[in-house]
Amino acid sequence: MKVEKAIENYKQRLIRKAKRAGIWENFGQIEVRLIEHIYGDHQYKDDGVWDKVTAFDNWCQTYTGE
Repeated sequence: MKVEKAIENYKQRLIRKAKRAGIWENFGQIEVRLIEHIYGDHQYKDDGVWDKVTAFDNWCQTYTGE
């Protein structure tokens, strides 16, 4: 699915960034907003896409670098 590939790509980028520059406040929120913008029409559909977007947002908020 496209959303899964996009999220995985952003996760890998963010992990590399965190290793290089550390974790900062609002870590990953730019990427989350981009994905929300692209897949925003799925917010009210029951297809599981928005659940993946929400899970990515939660991952960004709780990522500790481990």
